[in-house]
Amino acid sequence: MLNDSRTMTAGAGAARTKILVVDDVPANIKTMIKVINGFGLDIEILAAESGSEALSLLLDHDFALTLLDVQMPDLNGFEVAELMRGRRESRHIPIIFVTAGASDKQQMFKGYEAGAVDFLPKPFDPAALESKVRVFVELYDARKTLKGQVEEITLQRNELARLKVAAEAANAAKSTFLSNISHEIRTPLSAILGFADLLQYSDHSPEEHADCIDVIRRNGQHLLKVINDVLDMSKIEAGLLDVELVDVALPDLLADIERALQFRVVEKSLKFSLLGNVPDFIRTDPTRLKQILINIIGNAIKFTENGAIEVTTSMELKGPDSNERKLIIAVKDSGIGLSSEQSARLFHPFVQSEITTSRKFGGTGLGLVISRQLAQALGGDVVLAQTAPGEGSTFEISIDAGPARLSVVPKVKTAPVLPTQAIFNNLKILVVDDSRDNRTLLNRILLRLGADVDIAGDGREGMEMALKGSYDLVFMDVQMPVMDGLEATRNLRRQNFDRPIIALTAYAFEQEGARCMAAGYSDHLSKPIDYQRLIERIKHHTSVDPRLLGMDQRQVPGFRPSPDA
Repeated sequence: MLNDSRTMTAGAGAARTKILVVDDVPANIKTMIKVINGFGLDIEILAAESGSEALSLLLDHDFALTLLDVQMPDLNGFEVAELMRGRRESRHIPIIFVTAGASDKQQMFKGYEAGAVDFLPKPFDPAALESKVRVFVELYDARKTLKGQVEEITLQRNELARLKVAAEAANAAKSTFLSNISHEIRTPLSAILGFADLLQYSDHSPEEHADCIDVIRRNGQHLLKVINDVLDMSKIEAGLLDVELVDVALPDLLADIERALQFRVVEKSLKFSLLGNVPDFIRTDPTRLKQILINIIGNAIKFTENGAIEVTTSMELKGPDSNERKLIIAVKDSGIGLSSEQSARLFHPFVQSEITTSRKFGGTGLGLVISRQLAQALGGDVVLAQTAPGEGSTFEISIDAGPARLSVVPKVKTAPVLPTQAIFNNLKILVVDDSRDNRTLLNRILLRLGADVDIAGDGREGMEMALKGSYDLVFMDVQMPVMDGLEATRNLRRQNFDRPIIALTAYAFEQEGARCMAAGYSDHLSKPIDYQRLIERIKHHTSVDPRLLGMDQRQVPGFRPSPDA
């Protein structure tokens, strides 16, 4: 019996091609192994001294070749070969009979019938053995490589099939999304254009005129929200979402949100309550927090026809030994609620709970996705805490709130300056914009503020006017024909134009602001223009004090006369 020499290798490694040598004479096995090891093949040789032992090894291993003796006491080589051919896992293994009767034609026929591929006479010729072993090892290796390639191709096909299904689902979702977007854009546009047409007639009462303007403004704000949602989703998918953490007066922020949503609550005759104690200040991004709350509370109002909206706030420490806090805001409604299937796809982009929901209630299907991404950027999350069809829903918003004690100096709130006060009487301003409507709008606003305004329709004209005139400030659109605002601004700076140039851009991405500043702009404003910010930026870049612009001091917001006035 062979003991330690039953498994012998021609080199190190665990995944080598294997050969099985079967002979009832241990000396024959040792001789054959020694000869095969001299071939320099990277193989592993296993040995068996009987047919039964060979069959046992065949149960546990796959072989490139079996060198099988014919004359053995328990099972002869022919019987082993027949048993190998009868088993699916071993029927493919080539068998070379090693026998002293290789010249016996009857024995050869019997061997071939049993499944042999060749015969090797005893005593064997090492050169003949090498050629046979090498051929079958190479065939096995090639078959193994091909099998691996087939498996890889199969995996790739399965992955492609999966990606195809995913792509078709994504395309279907985006098609639905585009359909919803089209509806969400066209609906407010129809109201804006329709009521703008109505304003052309002069037979309106003051109340009807005010109603038309209110409808136009309200639908314009809705249209702006749709656009902002799409832009925010683009930022999220591009990994460009940024937050700015500052100290925020939380009670004021919540009051602002309540005022912003009050009209919709009253319009639907809903009860609205804001519960819970909150700290005076937290550290977060107020713009993003407002966006989250308006989205979530707005959804609660949208999907609630009768009943109440309850917003509950609470604070908790992030850990027993932590000074850092977390703000928790629960928004509970008594609206339509959601099924488990609807809940499962609630936070997927471009997907609402179902198409009938979007048709009935409107919306892009992006609000919840954006809200969750924003909350996660602020160190928290948005989750659906509880819901059931017909029983309403509760969403829970969490964000990091900063340390428990904030050293904050409250800002003194001043009354907003309305864009109807002539506070820029001595300013000369150039407006450069290729859109006639935008030029006209900004021109009228600035004239109402008292400025002296000139206008230009493209970058080249604007650049020439700026160099010839004595302007205190230039508003320069970015995207224009003939010469865009970036090139015009660069040319002005190269010619030592040192007055402030403020970009007007319809692109809301932060990198657009950086691109403008790199071109030489002093500042930038996004369209549609916030008039309060417009006034603030004019004051900032021109160092304007209303008291120095010929304005009655008593008209200045916050002005207090001196005791001897």
